[in-house]
Amino acid sequence: MGGTDESLDTFKSFLNQHYPTLKVPFSWAPPFRPLTPEEDDWAVEQIASSQVDILFVGIGCPKQERWMHAHRTSIKAVQLGVGAAFDFHSGSVKQAPSWMQNAGLEWLFRLTMEPGRLWRRYVLLNPRFMARARMAVAWTKTSPRSSHTAAFSIIGLIHSSTAGVYVLGQAKSPCCIGCESRDGRFTMENDRSGHGQHARTW
Repeated sequence: MGGTDESLDTFKSFLNQHYPTLKVPFSWAPPFRPLTPEEDDWAVEQIASSQVDILFVGIGCPKQERWMHAHRTSIKAVQLGVGAAFDFHSGSVKQAPSWMQNAGLEWLFRLTMEPGRLWRRYVLLNPRFMARARMAVAWTKTSPRSSHTAAFSIIGLIHSSTAGVYVLGQAKSPCCIGCESRDGRFTMENDRSGHGQHARTW
């Protein structure tokens, strides 16, 4: 879900070429504006009827995080925010040179390509993200919690820095751990395989 009709068609061709057994039961390029209630209801119905297991949402940050959070209960598929991944793989958006990617400077390349759209993300949101991540890491070093809980503590603390939430949702896989925002707090749910046995709410 995301991109344009052309980029989605190109991306699906790319997937069919490299992963011929992969099934793509749902794809949609939503309009570049807020969805109407009717459009939103239609999308939820289409996603449900397609019985998709993993939904890649590429409508930009933090819009995609807000959308996934708003639909965390109405959509049962695992939801993953992928940003401009569709456009990258379809070739409609140029990626940074390899040396910039390896040096961790792809953000700078993207900023120079789309300064009007991305400056707020990199100038305002990213420093808040890093500050809260540092706080979370410092907090977990003094906490006796398990490694699973510590990892989700970091997510919980940086939740408000993007005004959204990273939603994993609920998958049909028996080894998937789901998480859900509850007033800025996170819950790791037990799964059938026992991987969530140390989970707790905070």
